[in-house]
Amino acid sequence: YILMDSLELKRLRIASLPPKHPRHVLRAPLPWHESLCQARDAQAVQLFVTSEVMRELQQLWFTKYSHTHFVDLEAMKSATYPMDIMQFEALVAQQCHTTRTILQKQWVEDCGQKFRAHKDSWAHLVPMEQH
Repeated sequence: YILMDSLELKRLRIASLPPKHPRHVLRAPLPWHESLCQARDAQAVQLFVTSEVMRELQQLWFTKYSHTHFVDLEAMKSATYPMDIMQFEALVAQQCHTTRTILQKQWVEDCGQKFRAHKDSWAHLVPMEQH
């Protein structure tokens, strides 16, 4: 590291540095390299987690909807007990209906916006001819 400092080079009266030699790395052939490349290429085409739209949808879910549950445990804890089976079923049905409404109205609309915003990344996958 001393040789990298120009003041130290002057102090030590070093006029020039030896040339840097390229590093040569030799490795034996790897029998699994070809299958690794094939698997990576297949995942890039078939695994849609690498898709820009899927990353956006995951980010949307985790930032806006990850707190959404079909059965809210906090509401269950605050319910009056003892509860008969009919009241329990009604409470669960009401919570499921609320969550379903949120997903149908907000989640689907937000997903549509993400798909429209990134249309250039998926439009080529949709066939244009109608059969």
